[in-house]
Parts: sequence; structure tokens; C-alpha cells
Amino acid sequence: MTHCFTRQSRDAEPLSKKCETPLFRAVQRDERGIVYILLDKGANPAFYPPGEHTPPLQYAAFPDRKSVVKMLIERCTLGEIEDVTPAGETALYLAVQKGYNGSVEILLKAGANINTSPLAKPSILNVAVSAGQLSVVKLLLEKGAFLEERNQVGDTPLACAVASGNTKVAKLLIEHTTVITHLLSQAKIDLEIPNSKGETPLYTAINASQTTIMQTLL
Repeated sequence: MTHCFTRQSRDAEPLSKKCETPLFRAVQRDERGIVYILLDKGANPAFYPPGEHTPPLQYAAFPDRKSVVKMLIERCTLGEIEDVTPAGETALYLAVQKGYNGSVEILLKAGANINTSPLAKPSILNVAVSAGQLSVVKLLLEKGAFLEERNQVGDTPLACAVASGNTKVAKLLIEHTTVITHLLSQAKIDLEIPNSKGETPLYTAINASQTTIMQTLL
């Protein structure tokens, strides 16, 4: 993140005692017109003041300010798109966490890494699955999200979907896994991978009396 402080830009001067820059303040307030003008005049989209540890893009992605996110991304390098908050969260991670489809789509088109997640936190796909965000899960799968990425307790996305009873998400993951398996001829697939308790998705579905998911697995 240190590169944000080395790029020279007219927005490097603090606006207030809180060390807020004009651009950062405009992003906070969702002042789209002002953001556009500042960026057009050369404001650094990746610069954030010493008193604030969340980059403008990550701040904008959280409340799903799509137009602001798009303006910032157009002027950010790929490395700057991957900047993180103090908790290690990228803009994409934050957008997925809240189910903000608009920001997720913009970030994915810009090349945001779908398989990057904060230390000791679930993967981006696992976050979307656990929240039952079907449309976001679809977007991530289309971009090649890792199906076998496990969360902190060792559960795959499918295991999370089955355990939480998210039937539509589970069916989507099963269908996607089946297609990928057929194409790659893998011997062991996600459907057979046990969760942290040693239970396969089928066993979990039966144990929870989730008939629809069980029938899909079979």
C-alpha cells in the first residue's frame, strides 16, 4: 500500500485536520460530480491520507457507489485495484461481502483477483455462498473462482451451501462442478470432498433433511 503515498498528485495536500483529501471527502459523500472533476484535474485515485487507512476505491465499493467505483477504476492500475483495508480486504471482497452486484461486475471486468482473500478469512466465493448471494456466485464462477477453496474450518463452498440450506446456490455449484469435472476428467470432485467434520455434502444434506439438495447430489 505504500505506493499510494509516493505518487505525486494535487490531492496530496490534506483538506482538514482529519487529513482528508478533497477526493477522499468527495468519495465519502458520494459526490459524483466533484469526484469526476477532481479526477479530471489529476487527483490521484489511489492516494489516501495518513489519518485514513481505507483506500478510496475500497471505501466506494463498500456502500456500492457504482458510478464512483467505475470512475476510480478507470484511473487505477491493477495493483491499486488490489489495495486492501487494514483488515486485508480488497474492494472486490467488500463488494461481495455485501452482495453489491454492480460494484462486483465493474471490479471483475477491471481484472480484480477473485481468489484473493484476507488472512484467516473465507475466500470470496465462500463469502458469497454463505450469504446465499446467487447472482454474485454466478459471476464469480464465470470468472473461474476456485471451487475447492476452503474456509477457516475447512469447508468448501458446496459444503457451506449445503450446511446453510441454500438450495439454489448448492444446485448452481453442483451443476458447475459437474461441467468442469466432465471437461477436465478429474477423478475427485467437489461433491465428494468432506467438510471439517468429515461429512460429504450428501451426508450433510441427508442429516439436515434437505431433500431437494439431496436429490440434486444424487
